[in-house]
Amino acid sequence: MKKFFVACVVPVSLLTACAGNPTLPSLETKHPLDQVEVNYPVTFEYNGRRLGKVFSPPKTIDCSGLTLKSDSFEDAIEAGALVVRVETPRQVKQVVIDKGGKEIVERVNIKPVYGGVLALCNVSERAKGLDSRSYNIRELDNYLVMGKDGLVSVAGAELKYGSHNLSSKLDEIIGNNINRFGGQFGSPNLFTGSGDYSWMLWLTDRSTTFSNYEAEVKRRERKAKTDKSRAESKARAQARTDKVQ
Repeated sequence: MKKFFVACVVPVSLLTACAGNPTLPSLETKHPLDQVEVNYPVTFEYNGRRLGKVFSPPKTIDCSGLTLKSDSFEDAIEAGALVVRVETPRQVKQVVIDKGGKEIVERVNIKPVYGGVLALCNVSERAKGLDSRSYNIRELDNYLVMGKDGLVSVAGAELKYGSHNLSSKLDEIIGNNINRFGGQFGSPNLFTGSGDYSWMLWLTDRSTTFSNYEAEVKRRERKAKTDKSRAESKARAQARTDKVQ
């Protein structure tokens, strides 16, 4: 996942002190979006509850440590992404290239139920466009096809950023001194580009792939909690013994 540098947005009177401080306030403030819109004929079920076409997000997470790769669903689950049941259409469309190099649309039969891992990400206030306003889940045909036969596919909505808003804000606060940040934090166009996501969705027609791993994570968490409790009990017992002696 692409990381953004931090810069200092403070009154001019604090500029010198901040420039020499290695721990700077981040401009990447992120927050959850208000709703999920499913603009595709699938239905999500989470913890036995059907979520519908528009719903409030049950949980949002920090996706900065996640990558849009099929094997990253484990990281997503450990980060707190939702493990969901996905009711799918019986057929989806797939664009393929025929022998003559022409694009044709084929209909592909798929299973009526898929497993899913849905990461609803906290979104930067600087993000622009449709995916910065709601979790707009759409265009899943190819990803459902790629998730056939036990394979795992991953879709996501990559966020877009504009450079002028942040640059203008910095310029307004520190005037022409914005260039002095170039050497410290990167090039003047540092704040363009993307790499963050509004949502990420892993799909497979072998739903136990995700549910089994979720159960494994919960087992590890329970074991870690038990081990910690035992260690604390042992330490208290040892402290009492030492006190008596």
